[in-house]
Amino acid sequence: MVDFKSTPTESEDPYKKLKVSGVEEKKYTEEYEEKFQKKETSKKETFLSYLAKKLISFFPRGSTQKNLKILENDLSNIHKYFQELANKDLSQDITYLKKLSACWQSFFNNFISVALNTHPIILQIRSFFDQLHSYPDTQHFSLGYYLTEYAGEKWIPFPFMEMLSNLHKEYQADADSSHLYKWMREIEDIIKFK
Repeated sequence: MVDFKSTPTESEDPYKKLKVSGVEEKKYTEEYEEKFQKKETSKKETFLSYLAKKLISFFPRGSTQKNLKILENDLSNIHKYFQELANKDLSQDITYLKKLSACWQSFFNNFISVALNTHPIILQIRSFFDQLHSYPDTQHFSLGYYLTEYAGEKWIPFPFMEMLSNLHKEYQADADSSHLYKWMREIEDIIKFK
């Protein structure tokens, strides 16, 4: 029977009888570490697999050809707006900025629905998308960022307008080496590739 009246002294370990000998030494062996790491890797892989399946479930299912046709239409409109900018500095035209932004939003939303697809055209479109998100490389925010954040539609930041003005000036100075020319040719190649 346990004596509750007596209390252990400070030097006496109350859990001494409960400790299992040898556990502490075996706890940190290499074998233990390997098993633990394998288990952690397995958990991470399972989680990433689950996350990928959930992300894919958010995207509308449809034929690739149907989605490509929608993207082709969006790209044709972007080409049209780029051509207008190449011909005239529309960086201060609010109507143009709103239309360009709305057009980009349509493209962006449709592109997101097929972005995980590995079809060669999608890969080419992804390259175009990435180019706009890295222009200009000297600015903190890119042209793609401003377009994706509804610049021109909900807000009109000055750096965005300046980028468009610079694109126009660059095209006027040397059309064949300008970014607008390059992007318009890339859009044409994507549409022809289909």
